[in-house]
Amino acid sequence: MIALLALALALPPSEKPLPAREAAAAMTLPPGFKATLFAGEPDVVQPIAFTFDDRGRLWVCECVTYPNWIKDGSPGKDRILIFEDTDNDGQFDKRTVFIDNLYNLTSIEYGFGGVYVTCSPHLLFIPIKDDKPGKTQVLLDGFALDIRHNMVNGLKWGPDGWLYGLHGIISTSYVGTPGTPKEKRPPINCGVWRFHPVKKTYEVYAYGTTNPWGIDWDKDGEMFITNCVIDHAFHIVQGGRYQRMYGQDLNPHTYQLMKSPCDHIHWAGGAWQSSREGKGKHSEAGGGHAHVGCMIYLGDNFPAAYRNTLFTLNLHGNRINNDILERTDAGYAIRHGRDFLFANDPWFRGLAITYGPDGGVYFSDWTDTGECHNHIVAEKGNGRIFKVTYGTPKHQAIDLAKLNNAELLKLFDHDNEWQSRHAQRLLQERLSQNPDNMIVAEVQKLALKNDSSSLRALWLLGSIGAMHELNAIVTASDFLTRADHYQGWTLQLLVDNNHLKPLEDHLLKRQLFNRNISPYLQMRIASVLLSIPVKWRHRDGIVRYVCATTLSQVIATDLNVSLMLWYAVEPELLSVPEAIPTFLLLCENPLIREFAARRILSDSDRKNLPILLDTLAFSICSSASQRDILRGTLTALTGVRNLEMPERWKKLYPVLAESPLQEVRDKALELALIFGDQRALVSIKTTVADTKLDEDRRKDALRTLVFHKPADLSATLRELLKEEPMRSAAIRGFASLQDDDIPALLLKLYPSLPAEEKEDVVNTLGSRPTFAQALLDAVEKKTVARNDLSSVMVRHLLALKDKKLVERVEQVWGTLRPASEEKAKLTVKYKKELTPVALKKADLSRGRALFAKNCSQCHKLFGEGSAIGPDLTGSQRFNLEYVLENVLDPSAVVARDYQVTVVTLDSGRTLSGVVKEETENALKLQTANELVVVSKAEIESRLLSKQSMMPDGMFEKLAADEVRDLVAYLASPVPVK
Repeated sequence: MIALLALALALPPSEKPLPAREAAAAMTLPPGFKATLFAGEPDVVQPIAFTFDDRGRLWVCECVTYPNWIKDGSPGKDRILIFEDTDNDGQFDKRTVFIDNLYNLTSIEYGFGGVYVTCSPHLLFIPIKDDKPGKTQVLLDGFALDIRHNMVNGLKWGPDGWLYGLHGIISTSYVGTPGTPKEKRPPINCGVWRFHPVKKTYEVYAYGTTNPWGIDWDKDGEMFITNCVIDHAFHIVQGGRYQRMYGQDLNPHTYQLMKSPCDHIHWAGGAWQSSREGKGKHSEAGGGHAHVGCMIYLGDNFPAAYRNTLFTLNLHGNRINNDILERTDAGYAIRHGRDFLFANDPWFRGLAITYGPDGGVYFSDWTDTGECHNHIVAEKGNGRIFKVTYGTPKHQAIDLAKLNNAELLKLFDHDNEWQSRHAQRLLQERLSQNPDNMIVAEVQKLALKNDSSSLRALWLLGSIGAMHELNAIVTASDFLTRADHYQGWTLQLLVDNNHLKPLEDHLLKRQLFNRNISPYLQMRIASVLLSIPVKWRHRDGIVRYVCATTLSQVIATDLNVSLMLWYAVEPELLSVPEAIPTFLLLCENPLIREFAARRILSDSDRKNLPILLDTLAFSICSSASQRDILRGTLTALTGVRNLEMPERWKKLYPVLAESPLQEVRDKALELALIFGDQRALVSIKTTVADTKLDEDRRKDALRTLVFHKPADLSATLRELLKEEPMRSAAIRGFASLQDDDIPALLLKLYPSLPAEEKEDVVNTLGSRPTFAQALLDAVEKKTVARNDLSSVMVRHLLALKDKKLVERVEQVWGTLRPASEEKAKLTVKYKKELTPVALKKADLSRGRALFAKNCSQCHKLFGEGSAIGPDLTGSQRFNLEYVLENVLDPSAVVARDYQVTVVTLDSGRTLSGVVKEETENALKLQTANELVVVSKAEIESRLLSKQSMMPDGMFEKLAADEVRDLVAYLASPVPVK
């Protein structure tokens, strides 16, 4: 009904924010902490990001471009300001405008003699001389501009010396150095990317999430990012492919995505939109779904309990959340901690957070009443930066750039990682340009010492490409006794520098042939295998060995390990077809067995099917292996029917049909049907007809039967119409047939059917022009009530593109006038009619009935309805202007995830719905009343509509009191009877 909830407009502010200096005093913090205003308007506005230089000065990005991103390359008014607090009183003393003509400015990082900034579509480098900008350099281009609030962001130095950034889900970017052809630009539409400051190379680091906006590393160099809508934090491994808000992964053969390790959410469940104000039960849970900024505290000012814990700004909760990072076998668990700070100001919109040179924590406040979805209005005169400290922090004037190399090396074990990170980056800059063998030797000694500084020394060696020194570390006798993260980082640094021989000679073989290798290292080895050249991966069957020797109990307890191993296997699986049976028989991992069988059949000619059948026939192929191979085979063949039966199947089917595992027997039956095996057809018909069996099993069997359409299907469906439990499924099944007498048969039953089954009849008769004419005749004769044709069905009938049918719809039901023609008049009309006084007189129970008839086919409200369109429970349905905007012009903006696809089959049947999943052979299409598997081979035409499934003019088809009742029910805070 409401076309796109994600683009909600913020309500006009009813009050001003707390004055900047009062805002810090109003904050609630744990005992011993205090907040001060570091800077506020007018000295800073729209502070979207910041970073520190080597003197401890704060470089702040002001983004006044938002929300109207500049797309023509013209100069903007975004600025970078430099703030300095010389007396350490928590407030700036000096402010310098560094540059004032940037555009689309979203993040910044300092180093290598300048600042790196993201100004879509570019990653820029601006040299610095005496706090003045030099000539701007374009390092990367191609970041999407049609991405709204999902713009590229998050610049931050990684422990390995790469510059990392983040990207949101709304649009796909093709990024590369200027002049790189598109085919050599790896696509990214949500995830993590990185750029090397010396090599000038770019790569996608990991894929997934939604709109990540915050990145940091823990004490062991493990990456974490914060995110919105779905889970709020992810532990990121290079090459990982993580859960997304919507859409399929860019690799069609990923098959399953890794999940967040969070054991909680920061809102009370339900639709994420419901947490927008961060109050009540949502406040108790943590404030809301939107998280911005990421800090893992490794400073020296906060109490020890906060060290190595994660802090993020909660946009709707007006607060700072704090979570506990707990190491598990293969990764991390993210546990719920106590909320750290409450702003107590509804205008607080925190965006960036980090600790500084004295261990105090700085965080920015966008200061507005909207959110990232507010693309119409932004309060551009506000903005604050606050500082939080515990007790009295230690302070001394610093300029790390003035220290010599030996002095910088001594900072590697500093209690405040701000110091050690900056020292490492400065050494990387210097040693990359002017090698100092004496210092490099000292760094190597530090890396071999196995103390608190060793890991940072290892990172530095990798960042400067010190291969000789890394070789010494690899061959050290105690290497395999080192901590997992040390071994894992060594592997990664060798690959980053394309130094593969030590991996082959010393590390991977020793580790892989050790069945007691830790789950953590299994994950890291899979990550490494994804990073190294594919040609090298084939040597010695290393990838296959990883899968064959992975401990089954590890696989069972950590799905992400299995998925990472699959991501490593998949790119090369088809390179040696003759080795596939050996691989499947040796592999101990059920998930990889299943996915491998699916991938093997991904080619449209299915030339590898005999290989799979041979594998199933081996006497050493266990029942569990048969189950997994059959699962993958059937998934790959979804949407396929009448496949030529291989000769070997005739002997194999009876063997599988006698398996001790029920699932093997069931899957073998499904495969037999695809081959047109009459033995299977008899069996499944028996299941459908057996009234003693479970209803769900019979319905599943009927769906399979309907898909395969045997010659006597019509007779089977007619018989099932007599059984109430099976009648709905039978009515839906008739949509797949063309029999001319079907409309008369269903319309004869229509008056006696319950509402749900009437809906099934209407949808079945709406599937073909000939059926639809009979449906409209019934409406004209009042056998079918006019209102039983929902607005969704009317839109579908028009999509059939039958001229005579369109004329009949207009005669019987009425016209669908584009709302844009009289939108303004209608808006004024309904605002006058739907006053608060009028809505108080509404019949909410009738409003619920109207919602069920007109809206629930696509939308859920209070847990009832369908999930074709957005869930309305948490939307701004209480805002009349918002409701009118979406109802009167529902196709103004349609989210990609809810765009309607109209499919016409070669049988004459037309379906309209949302594509939920697409494979090589089939679409899974969610229609108004069922999820339908559509064979691509039978699709005659396929159109992605720019219109909402909900047609214009819905209110005009309702009486005035019906509109009132429906709108009042939509605004109801709770369901009614």
